[in-house]
Amino acid sequence: NISQNDSLSASGLLRADAQSGIELNNPANQVHAFRGNLTGAGHIDLANTLGVPLDVQNTSTTNGGITIVSSGGISTSGLVAANGGALSMTSNSPLTIGASGASANGNIVLTATNLTSAGNMVLNGNVSSSTGAVTLNAAGTLTQNGAVSGPTGISATSGGATTFGPTASVSGTPVSYVAAGTPV
Repeated sequence: NISQNDSLSASGLLRADAQSGIELNNPANQVHAFRGNLTGAGHIDLANTLGVPLDVQNTSTTNGGITIVSSGGISTSGLVAANGGALSMTSNSPLTIGASGASANGNIVLTATNLTSAGNMVLNGNVSSSTGAVTLNAAGTLTQNGAVSGPTGISATSGGATTFGPTASVSGTPVSYVAAGTPV
């Protein structure tokens, strides 16, 4: 189990590997890049207050969820996989899922707020829940360039435009996309 008593500051990659949990939820953490691997049961929790986008690299759990909250943006440069749990990522824009995508056995909730910038979300990779729902909340625009799959439903809301790239698709029931208050 990895936990902390004081805030962390990492100008490079912060790598955390554990068997039973990674709890890095001090509200004063300042991390540029993060890679986590959890081999047993437990969760990965990361809070980040650095005002630049957090690069989340190949981060996974074997039997648990992942929660990442960043006061700056979040971009993924490797697969983020919550095997055996839910996945939640909240950024103060932008929130960008890279080509490797994001997955979970449970529900997935991705949120891009507009507290410090536009609140835009871009999905360049697939976002897939094997047993739950997928919820996408973008205060600004939502751009979907990959597949979104949630067998118990997909709900996407954007404060601005929602656009779909040529490889965008959805799988799940029910499906709801709302852009600037209007169903898409």
